[in-house]
Amino acid sequence: MDRYKMIRVLTIICLAVNLAFPATALSADDDEREQILYDAVRQGDTVSDIGCVLKETGDGKTLLEVSILTKGQGANFRRWMPDRPYVLADSERITPIKTEKFYASKQSLAHGVAPIVFAAIGSQYVGHAGRAASSPGTPCPVGPHASTIEEHHGTAEAIDRVGMAAGLGLLSAQAQGEITGLKTTYDVTGFKEAMSKALLKFQVANKHTRQQLDVTVPLRFSTAPEPEGPPDEAGGGKGPKPPPVSAPKDESKMKRCGPDVTDDYLTRLKIIKGRILSHRKIIKKMGYVEVGEFSFMRKNGMKMDYWVYPTANCPKNCDETLTLVGLCVNQSATNDIIYGFVGRLLDMDLEYLIGAADWHEVAARSDISGKPPVKVAGYSVGYDLAREADITWDALRRVMETVSVNGQRAIDLMAGPHRDCELCTDKKGAHKDFSQEVWVLE
Repeated sequence: MDRYKMIRVLTIICLAVNLAFPATALSADDDEREQILYDAVRQGDTVSDIGCVLKETGDGKTLLEVSILTKGQGANFRRWMPDRPYVLADSERITPIKTEKFYASKQSLAHGVAPIVFAAIGSQYVGHAGRAASSPGTPCPVGPHASTIEEHHGTAEAIDRVGMAAGLGLLSAQAQGEITGLKTTYDVTGFKEAMSKALLKFQVANKHTRQQLDVTVPLRFSTAPEPEGPPDEAGGGKGPKPPPVSAPKDESKMKRCGPDVTDDYLTRLKIIKGRILSHRKIIKKMGYVEVGEFSFMRKNGMKMDYWVYPTANCPKNCDETLTLVGLCVNQSATNDIIYGFVGRLLDMDLEYLIGAADWHEVAARSDISGKPPVKVAGYSVGYDLAREADITWDALRRVMETVSVNGQRAIDLMAGPHRDCELCTDKKGAHKDFSQEVWVLE
């Protein structure tokens, strides 16, 4: 047997042992509720397949296990790797408590990727992969003992799982030509309710081209308690749980944020940056209204907007809001960010920039010296975002988390008032924004 084949056989056996006796597996005495969720997300020339398991453990913890396998196209089929994953729940970033790689052969994908990503978490979920894959993004309950192999067969079970690992082409160590996946575990104890509207965020990186892409996956797990059935006819224990009955939603009470503009908004900011930098000399020649403020800001400030039409589904009872980087914010926040963003690109002082904001409202108000903190937060976020090397989902979110106004985080000021608004999954672009406007340059 040559060295490559020996490595392959040994790694299959190692993985199979992990599958047969997973460290996170619970005994039959543990009361564990589990849901699985599968999704496939296309970003650029890549497709990422994601398998998730949300479980309650016997010691009162709630764990989320996630496995990701990313494929490219052509020569880059095997070259993309998932990296830097985390979960956003209730505006909190939750990082993995455990991270490990797994590997799959290209040939194994011919039978479907869903079984692969669920096998990486635990072989007991493989039998449910088809059901999860048939409804991407929809959670599927699997019950406390979801194994596809009878538990009482002991050694036979382990042997069967060796065969399963080999059949799936799943490896615990890399051999030449294998596709690299990533498995992560998160402690989401205390965030169970938030898992109905959480986000999984990660990057996919190509080491050959040095290209990186940001990927966002909505996590829509069910957080409603499962009803118990009545006692069975023999009078011993509870009977089977009745199927859940979906009550019609009361649209008048539903609270949903405005459409998700994240992708379009980031693109518009990049366009604005390009235009500002290309006209920088002309803008500076326009001179100043007064010391510190460019004439450009006065003449174009009224145009620094980002307006989006609502969709049929969004918003609902959360008027004038938008979904931005996994948060629900007031629509004016996008305008404020643009204003601060442009000011920084023109090297304006932040303090002066804030003081000069809304100058056109002087005639309408007797006092504009006290800006609402939420407005200052928006200006400051835009100002700091302009310093970032690249304008990405992570960059904007990170700035919102780090900028503070009067001791309060920008993310809390901007998204706090709308925390009870469900995030919208409808994606929308602007019908009017500063990147498309004709700028006054004289």
